[in-house]
Amino acid sequence: MDAFLETTAMVDLIFKDAVRRATIEDTILGCQTKYSSEYVRMEMKRGVLSYWVLLYNKCVECEKLSEVFEYIQRLGAGPARNRASSILESLALFFKSVEDESVGVLGDGALCGEFVKAQIAAFLRTRIRHSWRAFEKEVDVVLDDVGCFRGSKRLEGPRLVNDRFENSLGNCDDNKPEGCGLRDFLERHRTECERVLGALTSLKEPDSETSRRVTALKEVLRVCNRPVSRTNCWRLGDVNLALEAPVGSAVVTHNRKHFEPICAAIGKGLLWY
Repeated sequence: MDAFLETTAMVDLIFKDAVRRATIEDTILGCQTKYSSEYVRMEMKRGVLSYWVLLYNKCVECEKLSEVFEYIQRLGAGPARNRASSILESLALFFKSVEDESVGVLGDGALCGEFVKAQIAAFLRTRIRHSWRAFEKEVDVVLDDVGCFRGSKRLEGPRLVNDRFENSLGNCDDNKPEGCGLRDFLERHRTECERVLGALTSLKEPDSETSRRVTALKEVLRVCNRPVSRTNCWRLGDVNLALEAPVGSAVVTHNRKHFEPICAAIGKGLLWY
C-alpha cells in the first residue's frame, strides 16, 4: 500500500515536535511510495506557514516582547482564533527547544525582553526557510493533478524582503482559467463527486464545515461551464485531496472526522493518527 499525506500530516511532519513526527512515521511504516501534492503545499502556505510568517514579522516590527503577546491576545479574542492557536503553538515549540539550555550573559545593556524576542525571531526564521525545502524531502512524489497554480503561476515559498518575510498567496481567481486546473479535475471525477455529495448529505448531524462543503459541491456540480471560485475550492479542500490520492494509496490524516465519509464514498483507504 502507498500513502498520500494530506495537509494535516504534512504540517505535522514539518512544523510539529519530534513526538508528533514519530507518530506519523509509525502510521506510514510499511507504506511503499509516499505521495503529497501541490494542493497540499498551497494549503500549508495559506495556513500554518502564513501564521508563522505573521508572528515572525510581528517580532521584527514590535519594539517590545509584550507588544507581540498583546497582538496574539487580540487575535484570540476575535474571529481569527485558529490563527492565534497556531501562533501560540509555534511559541510553545520555541520554548520547548530552549527550555533545557543554560542561559549565558546577555551582555552590557541587553534587555531580557529584547533577547527573547530576537531568539523567537531567529527560531521562526530558520523554521520558515526550512519548511518549503522540507516539503519535497518528506515524500517520494509531489502530485499536481488538481493543477493548483499551474503554468507560470507556480507557488513560491516565503522570501525575505529587507527584514520581513513576504508570503502572499494572491487571489488565484485572477489567474483563471489558465492558472487553475480544478474545474477539469472535478469534471474528470464527477461520478466520485456525486457519490461524496450523497454521502455527506446523508450525515445526520453535519458540522458547519461539512455543510459548507455540501453547498460548494452542489454548486460546482450544477454549474460546470466556469472556473471554480477560490471560496468553493477551499471549501472542497478535503474532497479535492481524497480524489487526488492515487488508486492503491491511503490518505494519511489527523482529520479522521472529515476524511472518513469522503474516502468511504469513493473507495479510498484511510490511515489516521
